[in-house]
Amino acid sequence: MMGDASDNIPGIPGVGDKTAKKLLALYDNMEGLYLHTHELKGKQKEKVEANKDLAFLSKKLATININVPIEFNSNNLIRKEMNKDAVHSLFEELEFRRLAERWFGKDIPKRDDSFVGGGLAKVKPSKTGQIDLFVAEEIRVKNLF
Repeated sequence: MMGDASDNIPGIPGVGDKTAKKLLALYDNMEGLYLHTHELKGKQKEKVEANKDLAFLSKKLATININVPIEFNSNNLIRKEMNKDAVHSLFEELEFRRLAERWFGKDIPKRDDSFVGGGLAKVKPSKTGQIDLFVAEEIRVKNLF
């Protein structure tokens, strides 16, 4: 009934935390509230009745759908031997030196910062010593083909 701005749920205008709790205690749910709107008074009655569509939209937005098809196979949870070459290659690409040292007992050699993509293309660092990410990636992609 009450909105939640962080989740873009509008709620019923004028219904905050206290009012929503009171209405839920009296009518159990949104459907119960709208069956008994004749019992409400004044501005509250007007706002609740005028925003019925918004109220049910808010309920729909806040409802977590638990009826989704999920395929579960417990055999997929069995731990298998890792592809050490693929893992080492990924660690090298991402420069995960400490993880490589822990898993493989050796450090991955540092790359020369003036090279991108393992030395495929030379990129000049800026005055601050940093490489332009987008230029470097563009050169790396061009050198792959």
